Amino acid sequence: MNIRTRMRLRAQARYEAATAKLTPAKDGSFDMDDVAEKMADALTIDVRAAQLRQAMADLQLLRGDDEDDGPGVPAAQLNLFGEGRLVDYDPFRLVLGPRNRVIVHYLATLEYKEEERTRATLNRVRAAEKEARKAREVQLFAAWSGAQAAAGRNPLHLTWGRCVEEIGILRRRPDAAA
Repeated sequence: MNIRTRMRLRAQARYEAATAKLTPAKDGSFDMDDVAEKMADALTIDVRAAQLRQAMADLQLLRGDDEDDGPGVPAAQLNLFGEGRLVDYDPFRLVLGPRNRVIVHYLATLEYKEEERTRATLNRVRAAEKEARKAREVQLFAAWSGAQAAAGRNPLHLTWGRCVEEIGILRRRPDAAA
């Protein structure tokens, strides 16, 4: 089991323990702030690990996003595409390069810019795959819930979980814990 899976399982256990102490709304949902409070109550904090996570979050923030026009972004722009299509440029943004190395943007070599482009391409592919998956989910759910509502089924019972079970698309992963 990889670290992400272990982290998800721990988070899931904390979520379940927190929601067991709360009263759900009519539709079965919980207020996220209330859940976060209950989850936080159960946490024991490793201060050094928290410091390292914050440092990594700071580094990620400093890496930024070329299209971020929020506060703190320098007023520099690049005319990369002509025709007045300017893009924001932060020369002090950190760029992640090969071998998990970071460098200030204005000092980045071609190797760093190529790594950055490769990551952007992978992110674009992942985003397109996710969008297609979410569109298909909505398509299936809309068809199923429409048919169920027309048959007079209680709208509160028209959930995504019931949909995937009833239309037969739910499969257990072969590598999932029993």
